[in-house]
Amino acid sequence: MVESNIQAALEELTPEVEEYVERGIFTPAEIRKIMQTRTKHEYSMQGRQAKRDDYIIGLQYEMNLQVLKNKRKERLNAIKMGEHERLGEFRIHNIFQRAIHRFQSDKKLWLQYFDFCIKTNSRRVLDKLFGRALKLFPKEPGFWIYAASYEFQKNLNVKAARALMQRGIRSNPKSFKMWTEFFRLESLFVAKLRERSDVLGIEEKNVSRKSFNKYENEDFVHLLDETEENEKMFDENENQNQEEEEIITEACI
Repeated sequence: MVESNIQAALEELTPEVEEYVERGIFTPAEIRKIMQTRTKHEYSMQGRQAKRDDYIIGLQYEMNLQVLKNKRKERLNAIKMGEHERLGEFRIHNIFQRAIHRFQSDKKLWLQYFDFCIKTNSRRVLDKLFGRALKLFPKEPGFWIYAASYEFQKNLNVKAARALMQRGIRSNPKSFKMWTEFFRLESLFVAKLRERSDVLGIEEKNVSRKSFNKYENEDFVHLLDETEENEKMFDENENQNQEEEEIITEACI
């Protein structure tokens, strides 16, 4: 059963690796090494005694591989790829999904998956992921704040952000952090309305600018920006030099 699952998981990646060879991103020898490493990781992740670290190692490898792929694409000016290019990204999603299914109580894994979805602009996946996380962890203020922050900062949807904060407060009525961040959200919203009014030349008589000055240059709190426990799993810097690419190549191939 495990053998067939592993074989099926690897066969799904065949179009991706074939395209990499065709485009000159990786050599056939490098592809063989990549598939050998992926096979090893699959056995570790699908084993009965699989641990959290087995999934983290697999995720880190795939993320480093994506970084290396993008650097080589840029160097070869192969920006436009075929329809199978995102299979590597989908594999990372698949590993994350399996990891949080197996280790549902691991909040760090959920946070790391949130982070990856934002980095890859996987909005539909993230919307469903927030729903699952908030249902599983209704007493975790940080998750409510994270979801509301995403709606406010990324989607510019203050209505959805407010609704999330209100639901979070109903689940955590004694949470000081929930109440303070809810006040910050509303204060920032009013400050943005005032700024818009200034731009449009509309005078607001009932809003005191002084009351909200200190919030105008702030962002609604973003959980990952202030949580030391969050483990940043990769930093894709397009300006990394050739030496760094060689280090990643050595780690992946």
